[in-house]
Amino acid sequence: MKSILILSFIILSVSSCRKDAAQELKYLNEISAGETEGKGINYSGVINDSIFELSSIHESKFIDVNNDGENDFEIKTFNSTSASHTTVNSTITAIGDNYFTVSELDSNSVDTLMLNNTINNNLHWQNGIGILYFKSDVYLQPSSQGGLWKNSINKFIGIKINVDNEILFGWIRLETTNGWNIILKDYACTAGYF
Repeated sequence: MKSILILSFIILSVSSCRKDAAQELKYLNEISAGETEGKGINYSGVINDSIFELSSIHESKFIDVNNDGENDFEIKTFNSTSASHTTVNSTITAIGDNYFTVSELDSNSVDTLMLNNTINNNLHWQNGIGILYFKSDVYLQPSSQGGLWKNSINKFIGIKINVDNEILFGWIRLETTNGWNIILKDYACTAGYF
């Protein structure tokens, strides 16, 4: 009788382990801008990485938001000055099948989200290259400028990353001065959980 009870216990233990192993990962279908903790959140921690300094001519920074060893986004700046012109151009590029939020009014301009804005499929999304800020001054001509990131403090770019047919929503927090001096503050995205 004792051996039957032991055998029954072993069978029950093995079958419950198999149920746990077969359990599928769950994914959140949204995140709040600035959300850093909780079940299903992968947060980078505070970085305060000054990407581009005043002397920069052309700089770029790759970001692996979900920490899987593959770059998800690239932030670039180009700054050129001569006697006849000045050009400033800052962009974000979504690598692969990833996306960033853009303005409802201008699908080329990266949107500036506020703290606690909800990031989900209801926003406007763009793949490819998005404009953070640009300005062009040509001698004896009117200057032109655009983009929403000239001087931004505590603003967020909404992002979504496609990994193994799952969508991870997230954010990148930047501070910008003059449109091209950019500080990467931190970033986060959703992650699979049981």
